[in-house]
Amino acid sequence: MKDLLLQNRGYLMLWLSTLTTRFGNALTITVLVYHIGTQSRSAMMISMVLLAQMLPMVLVGIFAGSIADRMPKFAIMIGSEFFQLLIVGFMILFLNFAWVLIILIFLQGAGAAFYGPAKTVYLTELVSAQKLPDAIGLSQGTSQATDLIGPPIAGVLLLVIQSGQILMIDMLTFLLSAGFIFASSRYA
Repeated sequence: MKDLLLQNRGYLMLWLSTLTTRFGNALTITVLVYHIGTQSRSAMMISMVLLAQMLPMVLVGIFAGSIADRMPKFAIMIGSEFFQLLIVGFMILFLNFAWVLIILIFLQGAGAAFYGPAKTVYLTELVSAQKLPDAIGLSQGTSQATDLIGPPIAGVLLLVIQSGQILMIDMLTFLLSAGFIFASSRYA
């Protein structure tokens, strides 16, 4: 697996994209669960945050795979990152409106639903068939690790900076991820 990162620059760029975007998503959802939960003092609202994040994967994910098969994969991924960046920017503006945030979380989840299928299909353009299982495994492992590491880091950040500032960090992760995707397309 180390060969993939060290010798395949296209895959390295895609791996860095996965790392940054998933880390940013983990920061955002943790901050919003905390922020909305603290503001509303309602377990139901916390549940709504998590539902709004996951529901688009079920609803949009069905179609995202077939769309990813027909369009340029790196373009779908970059579009997904910029769409999510825009949505997180709106989240900053509406931090005091829990229901608006819930809608924005749903929209961000819809944008994120396109990233995964496009990334999986794009891997076939970057990695040889014999290394594809390793590439998928490393990519999935990275996603899971960032999902695990992001929330505790968000918790520490909440001790020192405000929710809106953490969301700005997420905006930066989407921008970096789009840059990594663009760079990976140079090696495809």
